[in-house]
Amino acid sequence: MSSRILNRLFWTAALGVMAMGLAACGNTAGNAFSDNQYLPTPYAPINHTTAALNWVSINGMQGTGEVCCVMLPRQWRPGLKATVEWEIDPRPYEKMKRKPGGGFVFDDADIARHRAAYTQHKAIIDIPQYPEHFCKLQVHFLTCNQVKATATCLWYDDPAYPIKAPADMPEPKTCPKTAE
Repeated sequence: MSSRILNRLFWTAALGVMAMGLAACGNTAGNAFSDNQYLPTPYAPINHTTAALNWVSINGMQGTGEVCCVMLPRQWRPGLKATVEWEIDPRPYEKMKRKPGGGFVFDDADIARHRAAYTQHKAIIDIPQYPEHFCKLQVHFLTCNQVKATATCLWYDDPAYPIKAPADMPEPKTCPKTAE
């Protein structure tokens, strides 16, 4: 095939993928998410700990940065909850052995040892009351595997932002017991 045809195929496929992605977060006729009772809502994880968030999933929608979309009811109702799952790396800045002569290739055994410290967590959290129009669900990861959410358009550094936890909080030596 000529490079011109391959180039056209590539761009057609790329535009198709982008269109499907935009449709997934839209609310238009024919869209799988067009049920008027639910809103496709982006969510943003905000990490307050010194551990790294390897991945986050809210109601099955997984990502690491701002993600589109978790489905929320168009109208908030009391008792609304979400299932949050995540994986943390408690030592994200730990130095690891490199393979001899491998440059930036890490030693397989050292990678396995480092990954063995990863922990997975799950929490069911309350979705706070949100207005008819809001920007995104912001999910805060705190020490002791605590999670809180807010649905606001404010930035984290705004004085009126509802969650006041500082960034880079080290894990305490003991965590309070929580009911499961």
